[in-house]
Amino acid sequence: MKHNKIYMISKKTIILLGIFFFVCLLLCGHTFADSAKFRTIISENDMTTDGNFWLNLQIKITDGESPRTLNSFTAHIYYTSTISYNGENECVWSFTPDDGYGGFEANDFGDHIEVWVTGNDVGTGQYDGSGWDVTAEWQTMVTVKFTINTTTSTNITIDDDSDHAAYFDNYQNDPESTVTDWVMSNEDSGDVTLPVQLSTFTAQFLNEEARLYWVTQTEQDNVGWNVYRNAEYDMATASRINEELIPGHGTTTEPQSYNYTDHSLETEIAGTYYYWIENLDLGGASAIYGPEELVVEPGNEPGPNIPEDVEPGIYRVENNPFRASTGSRIHFYLDKSSKVELGVYNIKGQLINKLYNKPAKTGDCVWHGTDSHGSNPGTGVYLYVMKVDGKIFDTQKVILVR
Repeated sequence: MKHNKIYMISKKTIILLGIFFFVCLLLCGHTFADSAKFRTIISENDMTTDGNFWLNLQIKITDGESPRTLNSFTAHIYYTSTISYNGENECVWSFTPDDGYGGFEANDFGDHIEVWVTGNDVGTGQYDGSGWDVTAEWQTMVTVKFTINTTTSTNITIDDDSDHAAYFDNYQNDPESTVTDWVMSNEDSGDVTLPVQLSTFTAQFLNEEARLYWVTQTEQDNVGWNVYRNAEYDMATASRINEELIPGHGTTTEPQSYNYTDHSLETEIAGTYYYWIENLDLGGASAIYGPEELVVEPGNEPGPNIPEDVEPGIYRVENNPFRASTGSRIHFYLDKSSKVELGVYNIKGQLINKLYNKPAKTGDCVWHGTDSHGSNPGTGVYLYVMKVDGKIFDTQKVILVR
């Protein structure tokens, strides 16, 4: 009888131990199942100096309940000096104070951006915000904007030791419940190519031929080039004129020069043409440069008729004030051939667009009222600035109207 009593206690003990371990497994599963991941993806990469480089910081649940209402997050995004941060005022967030969030910080520490948000007013407070739900699909939390300084490459990483994200325990979508941290991991963008830095691109009508010339300062995975031409200022309808890809120089930090003669152009007929060049890299990405304007004047040397006793510099501006639809043409003259740069600046002294950059004695170019990205900078007063051999030589005011 005594033996049987010991047997029964042992059986109960086994049952209790089984229940205990089962509960432990459930608890352990809950503790370690709720995990999430950050990643950065590139939403815009102009691949040119002064161009846009935009990063989306994204999140998704990798294990555990979905959806969860976001409570807060912190991420440190590291980058290299080949790009520069535009500032937190240009960040674009996927949620607002109306959703119950505050902070919206994106502070620059020189080599990284600290991005964070808190949800203290989710479900409560003056906004009674409903919060922002994280799911098992990638979603963008914030777009961080940079400007390209040097077109080689940049490296983007998220610090594994300091990243953090938390959620409300909202099994019934109740954002006022307790808060739990996700177990976080990251996917880094790593090395990102900013392939070609173009320093010079010119088109000239010489000896009854249309000749293009361009120079790169650096190249990254450059497979080659295509050339496009149009009689209109429109890349979308331009035609490719090279039969075979013009070979690039792969990866190099040394300047490389290229030239191309457009034998398909009927140079017996006077007219104005626009040229673009397209760079292709090993990954299949492309970048467009241009347009460069070419005026064909059969039987004549390039350049306008220079009035007598004209002073060197900008001697005539056609259409001033002008509308973007008509453009404004600038004519210049020098006593001898020199390196000429013509650019458009706003009244703050900021460069809006580069119009001309090549050796010349006389010449002209047109501003179509756009910035270097093809966008409208707005109506107002601008300055044409002419530099000769790197020094400011002449300026002229111009007014852009609607």
